[in-house]
Amino acid sequence: MFPSFPIALIALIISIFALIKGSDLFLNAASKIAKHFGTTEFFIGLTLVAISTSLPELATSITATFAKHPGIIMGNIIGSNIANIGLVLGLTLVFTTIFVKKYEYEKIFIMLLSILLFSLFATDLQISRFEAVILFGAFLLYFGSIFKVRDRIRDFRKYFFTMLELRGLLSLQRIKEIKQEKDHLKKGQRLKKRLAREAFLYELVREFAVLVFGLVLIVLGAKFTVESAVDIALFMHISETVVATVFIAVGTSLPELFVSITGIIKGYKKMILGNLIGSNVFNTLAIIGFVGILKPITFNSITLKFLIPAMLVFSFLLYIFLKKSHKLEKIEGITLFVLYASFLAVLFLTSIAVG
Repeated sequence: MFPSFPIALIALIISIFALIKGSDLFLNAASKIAKHFGTTEFFIGLTLVAISTSLPELATSITATFAKHPGIIMGNIIGSNIANIGLVLGLTLVFTTIFVKKYEYEKIFIMLLSILLFSLFATDLQISRFEAVILFGAFLLYFGSIFKVRDRIRDFRKYFFTMLELRGLLSLQRIKEIKQEKDHLKKGQRLKKRLAREAFLYELVREFAVLVFGLVLIVLGAKFTVESAVDIALFMHISETVVATVFIAVGTSLPELFVSITGIIKGYKKMILGNLIGSNVFNTLAIIGFVGILKPITFNSITLKFLIPAMLVFSFLLYIFLKKSHKLEKIEGITLFVLYASFLAVLFLTSIAVG
């Protein structure tokens, strides 16, 4: 795509800037929406933010499916899951400590189960359509279980009825009426409450617009980050497998990294962990499930013998860290990051050839 190494490098820098700005806008809007609906930051991170920041992985995997590059799919998804734990969480913990409550710990256990289920299906070097349906169905059950808790149902109902109210507001005529009503605020308390409600709804519309704009920047930034990184790798004569399992995986994990960095700066620690857990579950169950339904995914023994075991090691290690103390600190972060650096070193030194 890019004609020379310098241009690819400039594109990489610009794309990373777009990711930083997009994640900042996205996180601000997501947090305000959470407060509007009385929802916890962890829940927002587990659902809305986690799924949205996984869209680059989804887009990359679908593209790779139709381009007949299954190795890129596995390298992208497995590499992203490892990067989320080793790179993103590892770096995050170097600068902050995250305490985990019981219900949050249970979500990490679900993440581990989803990865184990995928690993079991992958033992025959393919994900069949039937297995893909099971994975995607498991994701739907997981996502639905979040809303089965009583207060989550309350949040969803509040959101649903708020959206119904918005239908009557998005017209020029209604905007003019509101302006006229503002001139007669003193008519009564009932009118005052009504205007306050409508002001809240318009504020919500604005935050959703910011949310979407931030998401666009994240997705486009991740897309061009990956493309420029791939071109840089080609200019440097790095193998396609290394590009798929490292550069593309890291590139599509950059949204999680920048959302986590922004979360540290703004103090949204619970959103950080919720985002990473939700993202890994979405990658493993939803993306592989959806792509596998479109077309069965096949891969070689290297993925089974090296990449999947590495993903299991990182996942089990995170589970053990939390089981021991129910908190994550700097020492755990350094351990995860060093292991991730070692993982990358092994990939480069052994020159694994997939596809």
